[in-house]
Amino acid sequence: MLKGFKNNIQMLENAEKRTNVRKSNSNVSRETLCETSGANKAAIIDVANTDKSVKSPDARKLYKSFRNNGLSVIESTYNTIYLKCCDNYYSSGVGVKKQFENVHMHPVSWFGNGTNLWKHNKWSVALKLLELPVAICRASHKIKVGTMRLGTSLAKGAEASGSVRKSVSGLLAVVFVGLAAVLGTFWWSESLDYRANTPVLQLYIDGEHVGNVQTIQEVNKAKDAVESSISVGLGMPYVLDCSFEYKAARAERAQLLNEAKLNKVLHEVAHESMMPGYCLYKGDLPVCAVENKTLLENCIYESVLQKYPQLVKEENVQNIGYKDFVVQQGAYPEDLFVDESELRHLLSLPDLDGAASAELSDDLTVNKTLMTQGHSVGTSSDVSNSSGNADTFSVSLEAVITKTVVADEILPFSTEYIYDDVLPEGLTVPISSGKNGRRKATYSVDYTDGKEVSRRLLSQEVISEPVDAVKKLGTRPLTEEEKQYKSTGTYIYPSAGSLSSTYGWRVLGGSNEFHKGLDMMSDKGLDLVASDGGTVIQAKDIGNGYGLCVLIQHDDGTITRYAHCQELYVAETQKVKQGQLIAKMGSTGFTLGVHVHFEIIKDGATVNPLNYLEPR
Repeated sequence: MLKGFKNNIQMLENAEKRTNVRKSNSNVSRETLCETSGANKAAIIDVANTDKSVKSPDARKLYKSFRNNGLSVIESTYNTIYLKCCDNYYSSGVGVKKQFENVHMHPVSWFGNGTNLWKHNKWSVALKLLELPVAICRASHKIKVGTMRLGTSLAKGAEASGSVRKSVSGLLAVVFVGLAAVLGTFWWSESLDYRANTPVLQLYIDGEHVGNVQTIQEVNKAKDAVESSISVGLGMPYVLDCSFEYKAARAERAQLLNEAKLNKVLHEVAHESMMPGYCLYKGDLPVCAVENKTLLENCIYESVLQKYPQLVKEENVQNIGYKDFVVQQGAYPEDLFVDESELRHLLSLPDLDGAASAELSDDLTVNKTLMTQGHSVGTSSDVSNSSGNADTFSVSLEAVITKTVVADEILPFSTEYIYDDVLPEGLTVPISSGKNGRRKATYSVDYTDGKEVSRRLLSQEVISEPVDAVKKLGTRPLTEEEKQYKSTGTYIYPSAGSLSSTYGWRVLGGSNEFHKGLDMMSDKGLDLVASDGGTVIQAKDIGNGYGLCVLIQHDDGTITRYAHCQELYVAETQKVKQGQLIAKMGSTGFTLGVHVHFEIIKDGATVNPLNYLEPR
């Protein structure tokens, strides 16, 4: 149909140099399917060093050039239109995806390579339409040649005349050309719709079509994500109980289910088997669910009455619940729900009919409330488990009783320090003693099996305020001599004698007596040493039953007492160091034998020396 244009190659190159769809200094190959006057062959136009400044050839000049080279009016018109469309396409600034930048191909092959590049704009579509007649002509030419060969063979075999052979071949050529044209047109129209769609899988859940997906893997991934989300919300493994089927089809890409839509579809499928209700949880594990919250609370409270019939009726009881058990509202699978009979069996309660159970509700809820949490666990919780089967196990509930407790308590005083740069560093001198206060405190106390497990202060009434103690605290740096007598903050045993009486209550002379220190006995005259370094503040018998007694005040204000001594080797205001000899053991004062009575006094009160003494 097309004939060559031998002298117009330069003009065609200029037309294609205006394209801007390839990188600079690249070689672009365009193949124009043409038929020369002597034979059918393709004219290849290679364009190098793209130059945007080259002007587009004028259509009239192109047409005249074709006519001057011997082409017919139809052929010249066709070539001119084709080249102008090609030039307009490459001049339209159509962008090419990066992966196709170096793909050198003629638009005639775009349709077949699956990239749909020919759909860029109207000029590319026009080029596709102009190439269709060429394809039909080529097909008809091949059919005609084949037909002629077939006709020649038949004519030779039958010795037919040349005129008959030409008639048969001509007729067959016309038939085949017409058939090719019809099939080509049909293929063109059908392929447009076919190429516009992509292969998909139609997803059916329980026989119902819910949408289209590309792969089975994305459905399995979404299914795992939904099951994991539901399992976390419920606290138990969950599996979607539904069937999945797939059918191959073609559809527009816009109709595919994305990840969000697919997750929504699967959540909706899971919700179909859910019921709203109240679930009893043991920690994070669901035990059972009911539709009526009052029924669940009454059954739980009844089990408390059964286990602690007297305790729960006390007036100071605030709340009754169970340790690690809570009631939560949400949506749960149908097989997790139980009726009243199954619930009573789970809680180890005697069987009751509905009427009898209802009669108890007033008594069970008077002035009592369950310790429950009303937050929701979500609307996508499910479980595949035997928890809903009341015949499989019973629940052992550990009761938590919350009471209101009122206590009379001491408010301890604190110590205020006045810094003195005259006193040695670390030395404290009492100025005024402190006094504890008193308060009436109200607590909310939780008991488990009669033992206190926690308490919270609700309110307090201060009866008397505490009075702070005041002491001077030395800040003057110690001399080298004073450093030898500085307190260490630790205490050693003052005697090697054996322990005969400890700190605390004891029976003496037929009556109870609180012993304020430790008694260590041995032979008379045994050495007594200072438990820690400090200043002697008493070294005499003041007639209070302690006999000859030594009191040493240490740098932090703590005082140690050494009573019933036989001889004293220190005087008041004298500095002593830890382990220094201060007296001899004896039996002066009120005593039943030779021993030393040793005390540690902190903030004006004695403490158990065994809690402070270093091991011997």
